[in-house]
Amino acid sequence: YAWVKPDDKLQMSDHFSSLLFGGSISNTILELVTLIAPLVAMFFFGDALNVKISMPFSELALYFIVCSVVRRVYNAYLEAVYFSFPSKR
Repeated sequence: YAWVKPDDKLQMSDHFSSLLFGGSISNTILELVTLIAPLVAMFFFGDALNVKISMPFSELALYFIVCSVVRRVYNAYLEAVYFSFPSKR
């Protein structure tokens, strides 16, 4: 993970942060725990966690995971564009 802007000109593919790990290992572990917790709860409690007028708990857990993946990919894309086109900042 890069904390500072590189001095030399790099290609767009050189700027992607790690999609698996963020800037901090502890924050990444915390995020993984909060993403896994609903899946574990769904496995142990099943349909008991569902609310009749709301979406099923399994869909909520999947929504959290999809949001996390989209956020990481989009942030990597923004970082690549920011460093690849300094004249457009």
